[in-house]
Amino acid sequence: MNMTLLSLLLALAGLAVASYIAHKKHTAQPMVCPMKGNCESVTTSRFSKLFGIHVEWLGMTYYGFLALGYTALYVGADLAWLAPALFALTAAGFLFSLYLTLIQLAVLRQLCTWCLISAAITTALFVVGCLQGGWTQLVTYVT
Repeated sequence: MNMTLLSLLLALAGLAVASYIAHKKHTAQPMVCPMKGNCESVTTSRFSKLFGIHVEWLGMTYYGFLALGYTALYVGADLAWLAPALFALTAAGFLFSLYLTLIQLAVLRQLCTWCLISAAITTALFVVGCLQGGWTQLVTYVT
């Protein structure tokens, strides 16, 4: 499978997960939490906002930008800055996702299945970006 198409599909899956969390949280409907965790305690904790912005909205924005960017690359857009910018965004998303996962484990001591699925998608996006030479593209573009 084409790696750009794989990244696009992963971004769309992440957008779906973040949208599910946002919908359930903001309509006050209980989330199905398959791992018997407590999704609500995680998604309503003091860590569920960054600078006053709900993390799920940040996730939807993040995945949305990635989906648009990977769509542009997939259809053949000739933008030299786009691939390195998408990789930089993916690397930042991976680090933020790692931070949030550590918060679940070490501070909240609760796991949210949907949050972990999002973290896995972000990790997969980062790995695919690394396999596509993301670090090299980023360093080459910046220098």
